[in-house]
Amino acid sequence: MGDLSEHFSKKEMRCKCLCGFDQVAPELVTALEWIRSLFPGSVLIINCACRCAKHNAAVGGAPNSFHIKGMAADFEVTGISPSLVQKRIDAEGWRGGLEYAKTWTHIDVGPQRRFKP
Repeated sequence: MGDLSEHFSKKEMRCKCLCGFDQVAPELVTALEWIRSLFPGSVLIINCACRCAKHNAAVGGAPNSFHIKGMAADFEVTGISPSLVQKRIDAEGWRGGLEYAKTWTHIDVGPQRRFKP
């Protein structure tokens, strides 16, 4: 189905400004597949993954955002609130960046935990 993994493609990870940046870290794809498996029957929709520096600045991203490195994704799990998604991921032992907002959940595969549950 996808060209990165069974369920994910470079196209959905690509920078939204259409610059073509789509260099996503393999560890991020693995993490997203794992998260998808935690919610059988739901769909994991990528809202934002890779961002070029220009697009990152335009959307108010942190200057050192893991999105610029292809190491972060903001996503939705259909039918499940972001707070519950975050709680489930945290309960399963996730040790990377993890936070949520009203409509999305963020993960990153940075070297250390960046957000508290």
